[in-house]
Amino acid sequence: MRTFWAKNRSEANDELCFTMKLGKGQATKLKIVARDFFNLYINGQFILCGPARAGHGYLRVEEVDIAPYLTEEENAIAIDVLSYYAITLATTYEQALVGIEVLQGDKLIAEACDFACHHMTDKVQKTERATSQRGFIEWYIQSFDRSEFFKGNFELFPTLETEELPCPKLLPRRVHQFTYEQISARRGREFYVRFAKPRNPWKCDMTDLLDDSSSLKSFSRSECDRVFSWTADTFKETKHEDAPARAEIWDFKRDRTGRFQINVKVNADATIYLIFDEVLINSDVMYCRESIMHGMAWELKKGEYNLESFDMYTCRYIKLVIVGDVEVSSVGMITVENKDTQRFKYDCTDKALHKILGAALHSLEQNATDILTDCPSRERAGWLCDSFFSAQAEHLFTGKNRVEYNHLENYCLYNGMKGMREYVLPMCYPSESRNGNFIPQWMCWLVLETAQYQNRTCDNSLKEMLEEKVAGIVKFFSQYENELGLLEDLPGWVFVEWSRANDFVAGVNFPTNMLYSATLETAGKLLGIPKYEEKGKKIRQLVRQMSYNGEFFADHAIRVNGELKVQDDYSETCQYYAIYFGLANRKDDGEFIEKMMEDFGVTRDDTTVYPHVYKSNMFIGNFIRLMVLSKERFYERIIEECKQMFYVMAKTTSTLWENRVQRDDLKYHIVGSCCHGFAGSVGKFLVEALTGYRGFDESQKIIYFSATNINISSEFTLPIGDEDECIIENDRGKITVSLPRGYRVVYV
Repeated sequence: MRTFWAKNRSEANDELCFTMKLGKGQATKLKIVARDFFNLYINGQFILCGPARAGHGYLRVEEVDIAPYLTEEENAIAIDVLSYYAITLATTYEQALVGIEVLQGDKLIAEACDFACHHMTDKVQKTERATSQRGFIEWYIQSFDRSEFFKGNFELFPTLETEELPCPKLLPRRVHQFTYEQISARRGREFYVRFAKPRNPWKCDMTDLLDDSSSLKSFSRSECDRVFSWTADTFKETKHEDAPARAEIWDFKRDRTGRFQINVKVNADATIYLIFDEVLINSDVMYCRESIMHGMAWELKKGEYNLESFDMYTCRYIKLVIVGDVEVSSVGMITVENKDTQRFKYDCTDKALHKILGAALHSLEQNATDILTDCPSRERAGWLCDSFFSAQAEHLFTGKNRVEYNHLENYCLYNGMKGMREYVLPMCYPSESRNGNFIPQWMCWLVLETAQYQNRTCDNSLKEMLEEKVAGIVKFFSQYENELGLLEDLPGWVFVEWSRANDFVAGVNFPTNMLYSATLETAGKLLGIPKYEEKGKKIRQLVRQMSYNGEFFADHAIRVNGELKVQDDYSETCQYYAIYFGLANRKDDGEFIEKMMEDFGVTRDDTTVYPHVYKSNMFIGNFIRLMVLSKERFYERIIEECKQMFYVMAKTTSTLWENRVQRDDLKYHIVGSCCHGFAGSVGKFLVEALTGYRGFDESQKIIYFSATNINISSEFTLPIGDEDECIIENDRGKITVSLPRGYRVVYV
C-alpha cells in the first residue's frame, strides 16, 4: 500500500480530509491505514472509525465492504484524518500519513493519491492539551455545517498538494470492528451562568506542561489561539435571568464511550461549550475533576448544525454552556465499544451483584476496542499490569482474547524508543516517552500475562516473538541483583501499588522480588529454559527466609553500614503477593492464610485490627486479594467484599472505578477514572464465586469448575470460543450446566 500526506507538512493537531466520488456499484472494498486516527463518511453517513493502534513503524489495516453504502449514482467518500504528532501515552510520535485502496473485486481502482486532500480549516489547530496523556482540546469556528462537506460539497474546504511517504509495515486489524450504536441523552437541570474571575485558576499535575509544553511537542497556552481552561474557569452558576449564558445538563444514564453528536439551531452568532464527566459533583459537571480537561467548544454563525466530536470520549453527563440564542434539539453519542461482549448474558437475584456484574461488563467493553486500555477517558493507554486483569475479563465476556493479542503483539514488536534504556519495555504502549520514565515491575507482569494468554487460548504464536523480549527483561534485571541475587534499588518508577506499600520500595523490596521470582519461573516454563526456573525458585526461598517472621512478611530491607537489614514495615499488599506467588501455602502456613482471608480485606478496621499492617488500595492490592480469595476458594468473602467495594460505583455510573469508594454520599471530590479496564475482572471473580466456573480449554474441549457453597440464585450464558456457549444456573445452591457439544466438565 502507498501512503501519503500533505506536502512538507508535519504539524501538531493537524486534521486533513481525503475525498473522492464513486459511482453506484463501482467499488466493493475500501482499505485504510492512517496515523493517528480517522473517521469514514459515505454520503454524509458515519461508517466507522479507526485504526486499531500499532507501535512504532507499524500500522493496522482497516478493511470495509462499502458496496452497501454506494446507493447513489454519485457517492461521496470522505476519510477524515487527525494527526496529533505530539508526545502522548496513547499514540506514537511519528509522521502523519494515510493509505487508501479502493477495490472492485481484486482490481485496484484508486488509492490515496487519487483522493483530494482538504485542510479542515474550521478546526482551531493551536489549542491546549486536554491532558499530557491524550490529545488536544477540540475547538471549532464554523460558518456552515460540516455534514454538508461530508455529503459531497467538497468545495467548502481548501485542498493541499500531497506527497508520497514511506509506508510502514502493515498488520491486520484482527479485532472485530465496533458495532456503533446511536444513543441519546436526557435533558436535566438548567440554570444561568455568569463569567467571574476564577478564585482558583486551574492547576493540575500538568500545569507546567500547559504553560511550556515543548517537551510534549504541543502548544503552550501563550501560543494557543483558544484556551479552554481560561474560559471554563470563569463559569459560575447564577440565578439572574439576565446572565450572559445558560447551561443545560444532559444525562446518558450510565457511563458511555464514543463520539458526541449535538443538533442545534443557532438563531444568531453564538458559542457553545461542551463539558463532560462521569459523575456529578455538587449537582454540576466539572471540567477538570481528574487532572484532565473534559471539554470542547464551537463558535457558530447563524444556521442549523449537526455538531460532532472527532475523537471519542467517556462520560455519563454533558453540560452545555451556551452564549447566544441557540435551540438544542438533541444531545447524543455514537458509541465506540466492544460489542463482542453481547454474547455474555447474566441474571442474579441479588440486586447488588446483578448491578456489579453489569458494571464489570461495561468497564471491559469500553476498554477493549483496539487494545486493552486502562481507562477510555483520561489516558486511553495500553498499560501493562492493568491488562493482566482486563485480559481475564475479555476472556469471560467475549470467549476470546483478540484484543489482548493486539496488545501483546505491540509489545513483542517494540524496537526501542528515544530516551528509553536498553532492554526496557514501555509501561504503556503504543506511546511516546517524554522523559524516559518506566515502571520496571510492569515488564514482569508482561511475562506473567503472556503465559496466561497462552494457557487461556492455546495460542503459541507470540512465543517466538516474546523470547527475545524475555531475554532482554532478564538481562535488564540482572544488572540490579545484589550479592544475594535479589533485586536492589531498581531504577525508574518502582511501583507496588497505590498505598503505603509504595513507601517501602527503596533497597530490597520484597513484593518486587516475589514478582521477579514468579517471572523467572514463568519465563523458564514458557520458553523451556531451566536456569530461569531454578533461579526463580532460589529467589522465592530466599525472600521467604528473609521477609517472613512467622506472623507477617516484611516489605523491605535497606543497607545499614553496608549490611542489609530487614525493616519493621508491613503492608497488607505484601502479604497477598506472598500468598499469590507461592511464598506461603496452606500446607505450611494454614494459620497465616486463614488470618489473611478472614481478618483482612476491605472491611477491616485498621485502627484496631493489626494497625501496624498498612491497608491495601484498589490498584492492585485489593485485586491481588481477589485472586488469592479465588485461589483459596473463599467465595463468601469474594461476594461480601465485591459488594463493599463496587456497589456504590455500579449504582452511580454502571462502571467500576480506579479508586475505592466507601460511602453512598458522593458529595465530595471523586478522583480518578470511573471506568477502568482492570476492574472488569470483577466479573470473573463473581461468576466463579456464584457458579464455580473457572474457564475453558478450547483445544481439549474442557470446562473447568470448582465446588462453590454460594446459594444465591443466578444464571449465566458464557461465550466459549467464537461460536459455542455454556449455560450455567445456580438455583439456590444447586448448580446445573448445559455444555457445548463435545465439551466435558473437569473439577479443579
